[in-house]
Amino acid sequence: MDNLVKLMKEVLLPNTPFEIDTEWSGIMCFSPDGKDKTPILMKESENVIFAVRMNGMGVALASNVAVETCEMLYG
Repeated sequence: MDNLVKLMKEVLLPNTPFEIDTEWSGIMCFSPDGKDKTPILMKESENVIFAVRMNGMGVALASNVAVETCEMLYG
């Protein structure tokens, strides 16, 4: 995360104060066989939702996955 903050300070927003409101973490991985590219969105527990197997389409699918995730969380 430090490298991203440094990039923000030095390249993207030089001489501009900013605050980071929220941070998140995730793990990027890819299916070893790469055959099934259908995304998986499932609620594992009350506080854990998996949004996985997007195989490089994460940015394109992010808004739809976010809506579906909110529906899983809040009904």
